[in-house]
Amino acid sequence: MSDPNVAPAPVKKRYSRLAKWAGIFTTIVTTLTFGILALTQLYSWFGPVSLPECDNSAVQSTIRNIFREKAKVEISVMDAFTPAPIAADGLSCTADLTFSDKARARLSYRVYLQDGHVMVQTGDVKTL
Repeated sequence: MSDPNVAPAPVKKRYSRLAKWAGIFTTIVTTLTFGILALTQLYSWFGPVSLPECDNSAVQSTIRNIFREKAKVEISVMDAFTPAPIAADGLSCTADLTFSDKARARLSYRVYLQDGHVMVQTGDVKTL
């Protein structure tokens, strides 16, 4: 007769080696996948800023502000954007400007990155 206070012996689970290694492999692949996804997201949040195009709205706004503050003139139209080949240190551009007094000029400017921020440096202004 058996004692009712004694628990039965635990049943040993028998897994094949293939099932054991498949489980380990699945765990490793899943962990690596989530790690790569997390690193990719962090890179997109904190990675380097890309250089905008010459006709980017933020670049245009910066140029308008520069002329408003420094030259005390308003730009009514900016068009005919022409990018030069991309250099290692930035992008050289030109644009045709029409001012509020209907005068026209061609502006040379440079768009570059400095400490992760997009910078705009104006150059020559030639009347058209």
